[in-house]
Amino acid sequence: MADILNEKYITFSRKYFPVPQDMAQMHAHKNHEIYFLVSGPRRYFIKDAVYDVSANDAVIIPRRELHRTVTNLPSECERCLIYFPDLYTADIRREIGDAAFEAFLRWGCFCFSRVSSTMFFMLANTEI
Repeated sequence: MADILNEKYITFSRKYFPVPQDMAQMHAHKNHEIYFLVSGPRRYFIKDAVYDVSANDAVIIPRRELHRTVTNLPSECERCLIYFPDLYTADIRREIGDAAFEAFLRWGCFCFSRVSSTMFFMLANTEI
């Protein structure tokens, strides 16, 4: 996936997994990633931390941060991903401040519980 991401554009993907699947190894992307779990449970490994993610949770992962997901319960799942380059972080930096954004890059992720799926899909379909 990392090779097909364009450094100038926002990329959106949605995938349903009827059978539990684990990522074989840690990987990273050129762009920042927003991971939104539509259904099912997952376990997320980011840096040295482990997060149990449930339906309607979102995880934001900085560019070049090693991560992977695995099944924590035998269940189907569906997830959506948005990848975005640094080009689009100026507004985020302005809103939260440079110090908070730099902390995000150091920590390796932000996790949000029970995000509205309607809000997420509105974001994914917003024209830039």
